[in-house]
Amino acid sequence: MNDLKLRAKALLAMRKRVAAGQPASGVKPFSDYQNDPVGFGTEVLGETYIDDVKAVMESVRDNPITIAKSANAVGKSHGAARIAVWFYKCFPGAQVYTTAAPPESNLRRILWVK
Repeated sequence: MNDLKLRAKALLAMRKRVAAGQPASGVKPFSDYQNDPVGFGTEVLGETYIDDVKAVMESVRDNPITIAKSANAVGKSHGAARIAVWFYKCFPGAQVYTTAAPPESNLRRILWVK
């Protein structure tokens, strides 16, 4: 198997463990990431983000409302989906979590399907 396929397989296995609520081996408990959405994404999900997406992720952590400038193919939707996963996994007692994108079809088509 080539290197790309091995990396993809390892990433898929890691994401399945995260979905099941099990941190990857060598990763601290999810609750330790409550103040670090970027760290959760990089250390737990194995991803990297551009600086603007990191700033949006940190703004979501620090502010009740976050607005990102419109742009194409910079990772906003990808980052938004990761923020939702971060909150869901790192705040187990939370009763409400919300995502929004006008129009509503963007949530289904872009945020949750990719």
